[in-house]
Amino acid sequence: MIREVNQQDAQDMALLIKQLSSSNIDITDAMVAAIKAKLSTLMGVEYIKVFGYEQAGNIIGTSTLGRVEGLSNDCRPFAVIENVVVCDMVRGQGIGKQLVCHAMAQAEKWGCYKVILETGRKEEWKLKFYESCGLTRGEKTAFIKRF
Repeated sequence: MIREVNQQDAQDMALLIKQLSSSNIDITDAMVAAIKAKLSTLMGVEYIKVFGYEQAGNIIGTSTLGRVEGLSNDCRPFAVIENVVVCDMVRGQGIGKQLVCHAMAQAEKWGCYKVILETGRKEEWKLKFYESCGLTRGEKTAFIKRF
């Protein structure tokens, strides 16, 4: 079942974030507390949704959707999907696709004219996964500056 995550999901979210990271980060009490605080803030923001896939009482997959107001395309907003991750033990069961499609449906409800999802991954299976969700590869070029 897909639902919005909340503070009680902080430990599960920490485990997923660890899998999303390319480095070996340790899950500490401070990290879980920071995630809990951030989730508390995000729950009050109408233009950001953190979705979780719940199974047996645990969040085993997640995606974050943000709406950005714009002036082009009849002043319609666009949306960005980030941090799509599914617990490695249950990948390949369609959970990620459900999360991405759920986020895209929310973007459509918001009246967005497009949704953007970027990935730094190069594995062909990962790129084909996003295409299977209805996203188009190579339509635009992304530029990133990290801080």
